[in-house]
Amino acid sequence: MLRLPLYLFLAFFFLIAPPSAFGADERVDFFLSLDNPNAIVGEFVRADITIKSPSPSNAFRVPINYPSDMLEFVQFETEGSVIDIWHTTPKATGPFEIVGGATRPWSGESGKIGTLVFRALHKGIGSVRLAKTEAYWGDGTGTKAETNTAEQNISVIEGIPRGVPSNGVDNAPPLVESISVIDDPFNVAQKLVGISTRDTASGVREIQARTRAWIGRTDWVPVKNPFAVEKRAWAIAIKTIDYAGNERVETRYDWNAFFFYVLLPAALLIITLFGLWWGLRKLFNH
Repeated sequence: MLRLPLYLFLAFFFLIAPPSAFGADERVDFFLSLDNPNAIVGEFVRADITIKSPSPSNAFRVPINYPSDMLEFVQFETEGSVIDIWHTTPKATGPFEIVGGATRPWSGESGKIGTLVFRALHKGIGSVRLAKTEAYWGDGTGTKAETNTAEQNISVIEGIPRGVPSNGVDNAPPLVESISVIDDPFNVAQKLVGISTRDTASGVREIQARTRAWIGRTDWVPVKNPFAVEKRAWAIAIKTIDYAGNERVETRYDWNAFFFYVLLPAALLIITLFGLWWGLRKLFNH
């Protein structure tokens, strides 16, 4: 999938917002919260990123710094985010930042941007930091809002990870909390799939997907969250695999796609074949 340049992506959200007035002294505050700031090697650390926006804002850029010698990035969860169109999401390689926009400008006290999930690798002391955050008011002109930075300290020590079964064996597959499917506003030939999943015992190692677009289905392929599938896919199977090898498969069906790309063409084909048969039958009967 081709990715729009950042300035074009942000310009799209500047243009779709209705003009309105904003106070010059208002700003968008970013907050960072760690659920496990004193982690044990092998445990997971979830970092929730939220915003406070006194007036509607609709485009955001959040660079993130973290101690890669202490923490391993596992995944980025977007369920419930005020952002519904993504330009950049954190990945193990490449720019580690969040860039996205909201088709409906958001305002309020606690809007979720997303959740970063890390695994504690080695003992040490460090911090997770939101650096040089950017936000833009949904005022129709793309006015840049004043923002802040946010930082949380984290320490990692050696020991027995909490939450691991007492027998040391993880037999439970990952938990799939939700699967969302939306149209891709920048590519009409595909749609975007997002999944929220977690595994408290050993962690989610990989996500795979396969689809059905007509009768046959594709092979399982590794995917990043979120990922794109072709528009006519009517069945999307998602396999989550944890570090212990446990698997869970969930399938999301798009019945609108099934009707337009499978049922309707099949019905038209049957009607056409029946018409040909009927015409030939009448021809030979004469």
